Amino acid sequence: MPASSDECGFQASEPPHNANGQRTMKTLQSAISAYETGNHSEALGIFQQLSAQSEAIAMRYLGRMCANGEGLPANLADAARWYLQAWKTNDEQSAYELESILPHLEAEAAHNEVIVLFAIGLIYQVIKNDPVLGVPWLMKAADQNHPEALQLVGDSYRQGKGVPMDEQLAYRYYHQAAQLGNGKSMYQLGRQYCEGLAGQQPNEEQGLEWYRKSADQGFWPANMALCKLLADRNRDLDDAREVVQRLCALSAATKKECSVSSSDGQWSAVVSDGGKTIGLSGLTMEDLGIEL
Repeated sequence: MPASSDECGFQASEPPHNANGQRTMKTLQSAISAYETGNHSEALGIFQQLSAQSEAIAMRYLGRMCANGEGLPANLADAARWYLQAWKTNDEQSAYELESILPHLEAEAAHNEVIVLFAIGLIYQVIKNDPVLGVPWLMKAADQNHPEALQLVGDSYRQGKGVPMDEQLAYRYYHQAAQLGNGKSMYQLGRQYCEGLAGQQPNEEQGLEWYRKSADQGFWPANMALCKLLADRNRDLDDAREVVQRLCALSAATKKECSVSSSDGQWSAVVSDGGKTIGLSGLTMEDLGIEL
């Protein structure tokens, strides 16, 4: 079984919460039936519509159709792109199907297409757990400024997996990936500034700013790290307000209970039920100027 995307650093998103889930499932089943009976043209149109709604299984089938040339010309780069999108949306079966086309991807690698290079590196690094083979491919993709490849190379240098451990080089890769919008790399830069890693002088304000950028990209560990730091410093009501608002967003996205307490004991906040229930001690929502 492939390692989880979160364990390897391939940044997964939260599964989308579709209000029309039953209707989507019915439509998906009709597309799968069309595909299985050989009506690839009909299946393709439905899968494309569902993929625009972030339906992971539809993305996986599009990957398969691009790989096999079913309903459209075979295109391994497009197949890899769809498989990666589905996997990123927590569809593990897509990882297995991506691995199955590895020999074909390697045959295409001479064309130097960045998504193919990245996919090969990810297969070796994550699915096969072979960073020695994975990192060189990821570096080739990183050389073309692929954000997640840059992030994964940064992870490799930080952890010493497949390459010698080198924190300073790791954070150079993170900085480049962060500039291209990679949320996990932003989080790592937040850690670097807050904790003084890789020879960086601690700078809380810059660290908080990188955590904010990462959280705003949807990388939820950064959101929690930001809330804890704001609660620890407990500078003013603005800090407490931001904590409560971000805890609400975090709980709503993850459907988990989230809590934090100020280090000086002045207040605490608990958010649960998908961001709807707030237990606030030491402050009121009126104090914070927040309307439920």
